[in-house]
Amino acid sequence: MKTVLIIIIILTSFNSFSQDFEGEIKYVISAKTKFDVKIPIKLENSIGSISTFLTKRGAYKQETNSTFMALQIYLPKEGKLYYKNNIESDTLRVKDVQKIESQVYEYEIVKNADTILGYICDKLIQKTNSTQQDFYYCADLKLNPSYFKDFVAFEKKEVTEIIKSVFLRSDLIYPNLTISYLAVEVKRRKIKDEEFDLPKNQIIVKD
Repeated sequence: MKTVLIIIIILTSFNSFSQDFEGEIKYVISAKTKFDVKIPIKLENSIGSISTFLTKRGAYKQETNSTFMALQIYLPKEGKLYYKNNIESDTLRVKDVQKIESQVYEYEIVKNADTILGYICDKLIQKTNSTQQDFYYCADLKLNPSYFKDFVAFEKKEVTEIIKSVFLRSDLIYPNLTISYLAVEVKRRKIKDEEFDLPKNQIIVKD
């Protein structure tokens, strides 16, 4: 009986991530100041207004119409995050995501915090002494946290272990500014491996 129970637990654990979300999510990006002060044009250009996110088996690509972090590509097999800024058109930067970040975070979960595109979402609140980031997520859009077991930079590993999914909304909250990503389209589709190819003719610089 004990052996049967162990087999059931293993099979259930596997099945819970056998339907990882594969496809793309489109987000609109907005920024709001605490006192409704006009956002500087330079900041608007820096964060952009539209972002498209593709993912498959932990690999992801995110393209944003921004001057900063216009492209991100994460390849789990390499454990590397590649990114580029539009102000450096010929340069592709690469970060070792196994580098440990020094900030200490507190976490809190709020159940049934919002409904986005018909998905009932819980909210993960991630806090430091100076900032807060909220992630709205739904169990229907599963993501196996094992893909990010070495992604310790930016607390990616810890966040993914908690939410076990992609997010549909993210609010990065500073004392006087909030930057938000809100999903406006979720599309399940087969992603080709070539869609994660790095841009050609780039100078690769380690960050």
